[in-house]
Amino acid sequence: MFPASHVGSSLPTALAAKVAYPNSRVFMLTGDGAFGFNGMEFDTAVRHGLNIVAIIGNDSAWGIDRQIQLGLYGRAVATDLRQSRYEQIVQDLAATASLSSVRRISNRRWSAPSPPTSRRY
Repeated sequence: MFPASHVGSSLPTALAAKVAYPNSRVFMLTGDGAFGFNGMEFDTAVRHGLNIVAIIGNDSAWGIDRQIQLGLYGRAVATDLRQSRYEQIVQDLAATASLSSVRRISNRRWSAPSPPTSRRY
């Protein structure tokens, strides 16, 4: 594991990468729980013209905590989050965002979305 990997660090790290490498495409992966730590930094990205591709996994859970609790205690407590439309939050900050649909195949398991036909980076 990368020694500086902390919950919610992917967005600031992606913005720093874009500043350091302005001609490169920067992709960011994060979870819905981590979005709550610094999701408003999408405003920073818009204000400074830092175009990144953000992929937010939205399973409505504190996934790391859930897995730890299930492993240690056989049950999870206080790990559920409300289903939220994070792309709408990002759009309200004047960024371009879209919802990519995924198909739920069983509790907490997801299938991969269909690849987009075209994307603007």
